Amino acid sequence: MQPDLPSFPRTPFGSVSRAFSKSWYKNYTWLEYSEIKDAAYCFYCFLFKQPGRAEHFGFEVFTKSGYRDWKHASKSLKDHVGSHNSLHNSCVTHYDDYNNQRQSVASKFAKATKESEELYNIRLTCSVDCSRYLMAQGMAFRGHDESSASLNKGNFREMVDWVKSTNEQVRDAFDRGGKIAQ
Repeated sequence: MQPDLPSFPRTPFGSVSRAFSKSWYKNYTWLEYSEIKDAAYCFYCFLFKQPGRAEHFGFEVFTKSGYRDWKHASKSLKDHVGSHNSLHNSCVTHYDDYNNQRQSVASKFAKATKESEELYNIRLTCSVDCSRYLMAQGMAFRGHDESSASLNKGNFREMVDWVKSTNEQVRDAFDRGGKIAQ
């Protein structure tokens, strides 16, 4: 009677597999393989390993030297992931935090850009409306003294100031525009 032998992944010829298997990518999305070193690495642990943490089986192998023991890979890959509070899962959490941080920064830029675009459209619409009126009346745009301290800044600037005094949204758009909105 023969003793029970452990079952290993078999190649089509019946021998034990002694090489990296592409099928592992399906079960272990974190797995990365280096053809040059013929070694497997953990994507998350390689990028987000925390220094000074206690080491356990497989953590250093999947971050520094690379995993090469293809005969026992099925068990070792499962052991590397570990429980929900394992070092691997901690690195996955750090990766998710990094991605969320980048997403929130991008969304803040998009929001700021959209807001500045809306303010620009309000200022532009006001300026175009004032210009249309002055052109329809055949009036001059500029005055003799357009400084902010002048009593008569010219027809265009006086009309824009009048619109700002009557419309709070326009006033806010010009006030938040800085010097470029003058």
